[in-house]
Formats: sequence, structure tokens, C-alpha cells
Amino acid sequence: MQNEQDLRVIVTVNQMGFMSAVVFILKWTFALIPALIILSILGSILAIFIAIFLGF
Repeated sequence: MQNEQDLRVIVTVNQMGFMSAVVFILKWTFALIPALIILSILGSILAIFIAIFLGF
């Protein structure tokens, strides 16, 4: 069991306005697009190597 002095809790309240939330979601979406492109390219390369080595 842990000692009661070792347990710490930090509670923060973040009040985000509507427009700030919209801007945050748009930035997240625009950052996601290149990431998905890179992951799809890497997945395609992996699939090609698997197909070559397994003879499909």
C-alpha cells in the first residue's frame, strides 16, 4: 500500500471558448491529413514487401 502522503491530485479547469475550440479542431484536422498520407504510403510499402516475399 502507498503512504497517504505519496498520493497527489491536481485538478485544473480549462474553459475554452467556442471559437478557440473550432480553431483547435481545425488545426488538429490539418495536422492529421499529412500524417494519414504518410501512414498510408508506409502501409502500401509494407504490403508490397509482404506480397513480394510471400509470393502473392
